[in-house]
Amino acid sequence: MLNKIFSVIKRYSFYSLLVVYGILVAIFYFSEKLGGENPLISNDFILSFRASLLEDIIFFSFVGVVVYISSFRSSEDEKVDTRIASIINADITSVSSKEYFREKIGEILTYYDDLKVTITLSEYKRNEGSIKIEAHFEGDILNMTKDLPLKTVIKAYANPGLVINNQAGEVKFLEIRDNNASSKKIFDYSKSSKPIKPKNGFSLKEPVEISPNGKVGYQYSFWIWSVLQDTNDLAPEKGFTFSADRFVNTLVINVINDTGQNINTKIWREAEGSLGEKEYKEIYNDEDTDVGNQSIDSHTASLKHGEAVSLGLSLQAGEKNENKSKE
Repeated sequence: MLNKIFSVIKRYSFYSLLVVYGILVAIFYFSEKLGGENPLISNDFILSFRASLLEDIIFFSFVGVVVYISSFRSSEDEKVDTRIASIINADITSVSSKEYFREKIGEILTYYDDLKVTITLSEYKRNEGSIKIEAHFEGDILNMTKDLPLKTVIKAYANPGLVINNQAGEVKFLEIRDNNASSKKIFDYSKSSKPIKPKNGFSLKEPVEISPNGKVGYQYSFWIWSVLQDTNDLAPEKGFTFSADRFVNTLVINVINDTGQNINTKIWREAEGSLGEKEYKEIYNDEDTDVGNQSIDSHTASLKHGEAVSLGLSLQAGEKNENKSKE
């Protein structure tokens, strides 16, 4: 209730002062005639009253100018809690819900400026119908605010693909670094590789705090065995898939074929259908990703939180097992 009262006073303070100012000016103007018209009021009293009233008018003029100038204060200069309160302003909003929003705001106000994804097709196994995929993710997570340190959770994962020779893959490198003046490592997992579990894969959630106007660097590398699909039936559900744990302003994808085979490559991006359902939209199709060719260079897109990208691979028709392909 008190918050409402103060909010109304703040909103209409300038207009209130303007009304008071007008009343004082009117009294000052008409007070000059009171002495001559009423013999009970002396001229000395009128002069003293007018002098005091003039001081009040000057004071309210000064205060009015200050209030008027302060009313043009930019909302971005307000305190964080004030800015949040201006958004969450429904009467039915509970205190606990505001506190929850305050805690989770870091997940909304942090984003990848550029997320570079390099996918290297490094080995082909003909008998297993599989390709070894080495994936490397690199980007900076930025704080959108200039005056608020934001807490968020950085997520890294690798879903297991095929299991070959009792191996589902390995996490080779994972580093989270404060990219401000200190440039210190927040999390470092680069000294030894970590096997990806055949059933559960690999998953990590690391809480971090990003300073105002700051950024945190993220690098993550792993490899898995991915199924080689039929050329005429490439499907995103069967391909190598990764998703965004927050908004990605620009996604840059590079695919390097080092298998010794010409590979058909398709890339899909998850999109929302007309009825709100999830569907995949093809954003790249290369029927002949030549050996050693970076077929997808600086392909740009943006991703919303939770949206996925899928890579489908198939062996080009008529290709033989040679070079780096193995039985």
